[in-house]
Amino acid sequence: MLHQTVGYSRIFEFDYPSVQVSDDLDVSDLRGELRLTRTSQGLYAAGAMQALAQAECVRCLTSFRQGLAIVFDDLFVYPPSRASEPLLAIPETALLDLRPLTREYMLLAFPLQPLCRPDCKGLCPDCGVNWNEAGCEHGSAESERRRVSRLGGSPRALPQRGHDGAPPTTWDARGSAAAEKAEFMVPYTPSGRAAGRSRSLLPRPLGRAAG
Repeated sequence: MLHQTVGYSRIFEFDYPSVQVSDDLDVSDLRGELRLTRTSQGLYAAGAMQALAQAECVRCLTSFRQGLAIVFDDLFVYPPSRASEPLLAIPETALLDLRPLTREYMLLAFPLQPLCRPDCKGLCPDCGVNWNEAGCEHGSAESERRRVSRLGGSPRALPQRGHDGAPPTTWDARGSAAAEKAEFMVPYTPSGRAAGRSRSLLPRPLGRAAG
């Protein structure tokens, strides 16, 4: 496109079942659209992509596919000697490789604390059973108190179950049971991080021209 006159634009569509963006990032179901416009400085790219990458849930440690969405709004400069940012330089071969910038944006799009689902119950801190799949005998107030304490919460804010097996009562600031209240709140602070690999995104023409 560099031989085109200023103002010329072309749309490229992406629809790949799997793509190796880089050595440390493979994604699947990559879809998107990118418009390249010739400018006096090089090529202006505007568009968006979405894909799925392997991740690990910070609560239950289950592997799942994390959705990623990125947006392009960048000016690629030619010749490369004029570019102040290497990721935005078009090489002398005039082949624009989107992989480095795509990797950068997708890693930034990764959540710091990936969750397999918003209401993930996590693992039992005593026996390790996945509470999303089954219960266990450790699902007591005392076990919950220890779990929340490990995660930085306050054990005194958690309720206790009565001797007769009745629903847990509210635990007040002094540690005494308030039997007249049945509702309670359990503070929870998850922690952790993950990241997620096959075919090349480029260098052939950036995609299929749509117009």
